[in-house]
Amino acid sequence: MKKLSLTRVNLLCNIKLKRLKWRLWQIVLLALVLLLLQTSITTASLVNNPLAPPDTSSPRATMRSFVENINKAAPLLMGAYEQYLQEPGLLTSTAVREQIKEGLILLNRANDCLDLSEIPSALKRDTGLEGVVLLKEILARIEVPSYDEIPDAEAVAANDELTRWRLPQTKLDIVKVDSGSRAGEFLFSSATVAQLEEFYQRVKTLPYNPGATEGFFQFWFYTPGRLDFLLPYNFFSLVPNWMKVVYGKQALWQWIGLGFGLFVTFWIPYQSFRSKWGQVNRFESPEPTWSKLCPFIITLGSLAVGNFFIDFWLNIGRELLLNLLTTLHIIFWIVATITIFHFGNALAETIIASTLVKSRSINASAIRTFFRLLSLIIGIIILVLELEHIGISLIPILAGLGFGGLALALAARPTLENIIAGLLLFADRPVKVGEYCRF
Repeated sequence: MKKLSLTRVNLLCNIKLKRLKWRLWQIVLLALVLLLLQTSITTASLVNNPLAPPDTSSPRATMRSFVENINKAAPLLMGAYEQYLQEPGLLTSTAVREQIKEGLILLNRANDCLDLSEIPSALKRDTGLEGVVLLKEILARIEVPSYDEIPDAEAVAANDELTRWRLPQTKLDIVKVDSGSRAGEFLFSSATVAQLEEFYQRVKTLPYNPGATEGFFQFWFYTPGRLDFLLPYNFFSLVPNWMKVVYGKQALWQWIGLGFGLFVTFWIPYQSFRSKWGQVNRFESPEPTWSKLCPFIITLGSLAVGNFFIDFWLNIGRELLLNLLTTLHIIFWIVATITIFHFGNALAETIIASTLVKSRSINASAIRTFFRLLSLIIGIIILVLELEHIGISLIPILAGLGFGGLALALAARPTLENIIAGLLLFADRPVKVGEYCRF
């Protein structure tokens, strides 16, 4: 009887142990499923929601967002580039494009941790991405405190005066933005962004911290093109090593490409002006007047292609790129203003020809004057707005010209009176050609 009861107890214990093991396996499997599900959701949200902003609610959140995003982006982009070089053909495969897409999303999310409010709109993209790379290289070489030592959202809420946090023993500041569309967020300050190049030059000889991704700076600045464009990068492997040596912060092949690109950019307009300029007879059919637009349109196209070649293909970096882009933008919009003026002139000649107005008549002169003034005003307005877009303000200059114009108007009052009187004659037409007038 006792043996039977012991056997029954042992059997029950074995059954319970098996059930307990099965429950443990269920818990482990459930945990693995949840982990995989969380990973897939995170990856899906990353790719499908590229506009999702980083957490910048506190200095700790901003530092964590920047470090985690850039530390994921760097190996993804470098790995995609290496994988592309090993693939046959010139264009990137679907897998590489997806990897590049994910890496650029992370890179742009790290870019959102910088305060670029003082950077001109046309230069924010290049300045921001270069700032991200420089800041990544700096943080990868210096001692960064643990996240627990950085103020979090609770510390910010408990202390209203906590609007700035500085990385110990550096001048890297994370500040609370007090105005604009990002007011209330903690970002790496605009002053910090402006000094990143200087900070990098000080620490670039230091060794990398353990676990840091090495070589991202050289990869970003000295390889051709931007990864978000399907360019044939394979040819770069044919470039000899002596052309990859860096001189003046650019590789030698970049200097050669820059010289060639600038030569072609300005040689094409020069040849078009030589062949087309001076073919216009003012009082004949409007076709020659329209042909006068050709060299200006060719110039605009050449400048646009040259800008793309320098920025997106040569991948010129840092101060040189910003100076080149600013110069090309200024030239482009000055030429665009002149093109608009000549467009108005060509449109006036077309209207005169289509309405059978005599080209030397008063009506023809009135039409020409109206369209020239209108096109000149439109061109100047566009020029002022676009130069503001790249950080060049013409308002003080225009204000100064306003005072100078007032002084000039007072000095040339008789001449201006005659001009205004002529415009009134155009508008009112009190007399006609052939009538006898006595004043």
